[in-house]
Amino acid sequence: MGCNKSVSIVKPLDFQEIREITQKMIEIENEIITILFPVTERNTKRKSTVTVFLTPRKSQSRIDLYQSPVRINSRQNSRIFKEEKITENILIFTDRSTQIQSINLVSESPTRKDRSRISSVHKVTSSIHSNLEVQKIDKEPDIHPIIQQQIQKHGSYKFLQDQNYTDCIKLQPHKFSNADIYSGYWKNNLKHGRGKLFLASGSYFEGYFKEGQILVGKYFFKNGNIYEGEFQEGKFNGKGLYLWTDGEYYNGQWKMDQREGQGAFQFSDGRKYIGEWKNDKKNGQGEYINPDGNKYEGQWKDNKRHGFGTALLPDGSSFKGQWVNDKKNGKGEYRYVNGDLYYGDWYENLKHGKGKLTQKDGCSYEGQYFNGQMEGEGTFIWTDGKKYIGSWSRNTRKGFGIMTMTDGKYYKGEWDNDERYGQGEFHWGPDHYYIGQWIENVREGMGEYLEDGIKYIGNWVSDKKHGQGKQIYPLYTYEGSWIANQREGQGSATFKNGLKYIGSWMNDCIHGNGIADYKDFKYNGDWSRNRMDGKGVFTYNFCSYTGSYKSGVRVGVGTFKDGADNLIKQEFRDGNLVDYSE
Repeated sequence: MGCNKSVSIVKPLDFQEIREITQKMIEIENEIITILFPVTERNTKRKSTVTVFLTPRKSQSRIDLYQSPVRINSRQNSRIFKEEKITENILIFTDRSTQIQSINLVSESPTRKDRSRISSVHKVTSSIHSNLEVQKIDKEPDIHPIIQQQIQKHGSYKFLQDQNYTDCIKLQPHKFSNADIYSGYWKNNLKHGRGKLFLASGSYFEGYFKEGQILVGKYFFKNGNIYEGEFQEGKFNGKGLYLWTDGEYYNGQWKMDQREGQGAFQFSDGRKYIGEWKNDKKNGQGEYINPDGNKYEGQWKDNKRHGFGTALLPDGSSFKGQWVNDKKNGKGEYRYVNGDLYYGDWYENLKHGKGKLTQKDGCSYEGQYFNGQMEGEGTFIWTDGKKYIGSWSRNTRKGFGIMTMTDGKYYKGEWDNDERYGQGEFHWGPDHYYIGQWIENVREGMGEYLEDGIKYIGNWVSDKKHGQGKQIYPLYTYEGSWIANQREGQGSATFKNGLKYIGSWMNDCIHGNGIADYKDFKYNGDWSRNRMDGKGVFTYNFCSYTGSYKSGVRVGVGTFKDGADNLIKQEFRDGNLVDYSE
């Protein structure tokens, strides 16, 4: 539409003032000037409006406005109005055409030629429509069927602001060069007041216009979407409601076609967001509610949770803390549905960094996390008072750590998969300990063990002395083979008094063949349960006895050899020498 430039005068004026105002219009391009004179008849005091159309003379770029009397031919009666003080509103419309260099106000009466130019309102009005590329039509067009359905469902716009548009006039529907059709009120040759706009695209608007622009109303899109609210420069601006065909809607503030400010968005599946918007996205403080129980209240950035906020999950657990890019990121507190509580660092929805986990049963962990799991250095305290301080990996103790029991026992050493593994020492008390190798919580490999003053240094298998080892007793030292915590196989026992045994062992006792040597005597023979038992040779003071023994005593017939190598047969019963008879 070719919009006219206009000058509005909203105070009582006399013709001298009109002259001063019209002289300011020198720069305006126009072909016709339309003046609406609100006047009062001298005799009847009736208020009327006189419309005067004037055109510049062809011979010069000048318009002459004539002082009264001016004869106007109207649809009613031909009247002559006496010029008096003009009241209320004067509107001067101009069209594009010749450059006006001067507008003069003259006192003489117009010539016949001049009067003919202003004699017919309808002819001049038609000329205006032609110059503005606007075509008058007989009736409003039909509304698109989809929009008709939406109007039936949601209703038409309720016109409640007519009192703000008393100075405009209603004309027949007009069709513009872009095929849009407008039906409603006009002012200054511009859409102004209540009106309907039928767009060539099939969309439809009904509401209020101001100075040619949509101001407030209901906009029905061809696809069925609806916007009802305020506009600026043809765009959603201010307070407005946008309804999608799938049932989703936004109700709140807009800025140049984008949601901006406070607003509420309802999703078709029942989810909704209430809060701040910027750049058509959730930005700022807002609340998100999901019918499944999910709820978030806090800060947003570009449609994602970002900043500080609180989330409530369907299972009853909750998170309160920092968010980045829609994920828990930074400091935060998570309350689990089972009663556990974690406070600390987060990264992309996972516990990551330093934090403390307090379980409902009273156990707690404080330390480092990585990708949601205990990883690095940390301290775990059990409800019964046990405490572990050390290294963790994937929620299990791994690496070096110290485990302290409530009764004073403690382990200090290597861990793997939550078990003692590698080099470590376990202390039952000051003089009761094991220092050595571990596998899966049991002693395995080389280790040193002290208990009740007895020290073992040697190999372990399945938490038992097994293999080669040395055990130091208060009175003697054993060194040799072990099987399942017992001396078994070849070994030696060295006593502090000088006695030494070298030989076989079984079930933790001297058993089998062995030699016992002590100062001036020596026994070389069979043993059973730590006693001489079986065949053996006993040597002492350069003498010897060769014979049988039972439970440590001589039995049967044996041979005694004296220092002179004399051989004497002897017989013993229960260790007692008896007369020998052949």
